[in-house]
Amino acid sequence: MLVKVKGSNYNNCSNILSHRILVSHFSNLVSHCSNLVSHCNNLVCHFNNLVSHFSNLVSHFSNLDFQPITRTCPEGYFFNSQAQWPENPCLPTIAAQRVSTLEPQLTHLPQVVMTPSCENIRNAYIDQGLCDSYTECRNFKPIKRVCPDGLNYNPAAKWPAYPCSYPNEAPCLGRQQILVPKPTAECQRQYGIFPSPKAAANECGRYVICSAGYAYDMTCPLGLAFNPATSSCDWPYNVLSCNVNEFYGLQCPPAEIDESGNPIVVNLKYGNDCQYFFSCESGKGKLLKCDPGYAFNTASGRCENADYVECTPQGDAKLKPVAQSLSSY
Repeated sequence: MLVKVKGSNYNNCSNILSHRILVSHFSNLVSHCSNLVSHCNNLVCHFNNLVSHFSNLVSHFSNLDFQPITRTCPEGYFFNSQAQWPENPCLPTIAAQRVSTLEPQLTHLPQVVMTPSCENIRNAYIDQGLCDSYTECRNFKPIKRVCPDGLNYNPAAKWPAYPCSYPNEAPCLGRQQILVPKPTAECQRQYGIFPSPKAAANECGRYVICSAGYAYDMTCPLGLAFNPATSSCDWPYNVLSCNVNEFYGLQCPPAEIDESGNPIVVNLKYGNDCQYFFSCESGKGKLLKCDPGYAFNTASGRCENADYVECTPQGDAKLKPVAQSLSSY
């Protein structure tokens, strides 16, 4: 059966359908707007998280001083677990067998806030013109430091390197010294390198390294003497306190010059080794050694190819000076 729909009724249906479509589109728009708002909220949340992370990074950067730093002692030294920061924790290897007996009374550096401003200096050392003290800026705050007895402040030190050195490495050069020396039976000061108080007149090569008042015996290489002026091993004739003749057991002849005005050098075999010899020049003597593969020829007074020199090596036999005068040569 066919139903005839009047035009007006048909138009009304079309309008209703159009309204429904519009409502549907509006609902979709509302949904999209809700999604956009949700995304915006998520963006705001992410932004807050970024701000939080940035704050954490700033906080982490501000606390770098609490981070561990791996350090290595120089060759020939070992780490002393009883050392107190910021003193030098490295001791000579020879002290390893005695470190367990050290009393835990190593020099502590006083920390007293003083006047110099560190307002714009985070971490650094400030030279106060004193020999054994300085100011350390840490986190923009000044702290007065004093080097251990016997060590001097080194103005060339850069933070965070240890700024206290032996006097031969950091001389006072007229700067005022505020610490009173604290000598012991074996050490002139708590820290330092000094002549051995046990050395005999002919033992110029003996010296001690003092750490926390304990002395560790050391010896210069064969033929060299300890020089207190430089805290190092030197030729004996440069050491005023060393009797060269007793040290070597030999005496050089008076200085002589040749026709050209050059000093005459006199060489003599020394001890029971094929490579060592005693050399005199301008009245000053020193112990020398031939290069590997060479031996000292007493006939020529020079180092020559060992294959052509009559000499019987004595192995590891200890060198013994020949007590005689060279004045007849």
